[in-house]
Amino acid sequence: ATVAAAALGSAAGARGLVATAVLIATPRLERVAVGALRLWVLRDDESVLSPGVRGNKARKFAALPTDAPLASYGGAQSNAAAALAALAAARSLPFTYYLNGAAPRHLREAPLGNYAALLSRGAELVELPRPDGGYAALRAYAEDPASAPRPHFLVAGVRLVPQGGACAWAEAGFAPLGARLDCVARELRAATGARTVALVGAGTGASALFLARHTDVPVVALPCAMGAKALRTELLALSARAP
Repeated sequence: ATVAAAALGSAAGARGLVATAVLIATPRLERVAVGALRLWVLRDDESVLSPGVRGNKARKFAALPTDAPLASYGGAQSNAAAALAALAAARSLPFTYYLNGAAPRHLREAPLGNYAALLSRGAELVELPRPDGGYAALRAYAEDPASAPRPHFLVAGVRLVPQGGACAWAEAGFAPLGARLDCVARELRAATGARTVALVGAGTGASALFLARHTDVPVVALPCAMGAKALRTELLALSARAP
């Protein structure tokens, strides 16, 4: 099968962000086989910020200010939303999650997956009517609050987290991961002579972009939620919002 990928450059050390004070364990290295492929896997999925907040979500949300109620938006089965709900619950913060239209009937009748996690963690789910009951305006405001008007339904004082945690403050947690990846690449080069390329599953692409900024290893984002062309557009837009 052909895997469409959006390639990212690297710019190690160029961001100068202050590392988060939250301690996330250094991911271990594991060798796995996928068919005929032999891959080295950095088990960042084992990194935990708090119960229910693991892996790249732990890195994204490690620097999230939690001095106000939280809100976000996206799909009914969003991994980031489930992690935000867990973080909000752990810190006794209200969390409101906006859906673009009604959740699928089968989920409302028998919640499962991340949708069930949102409910069990106390998230308030708000279904914004289609074709445009404010979802586009909410996204525009989250991505550019200086220019876009604040949606009338967004409660004052709430901290609005862009979809998937794709924003500038989410970058800080990836600096330690980039350093770990550089170390692994040097060790593998010395042991095998091979050049390392990092493959990163991408929803919004934020994790791949932020990792690429903190490593000398080439990073390839593997689209998981959209095609390569759409992902490239998302990455360019995020790069402009979080320079």
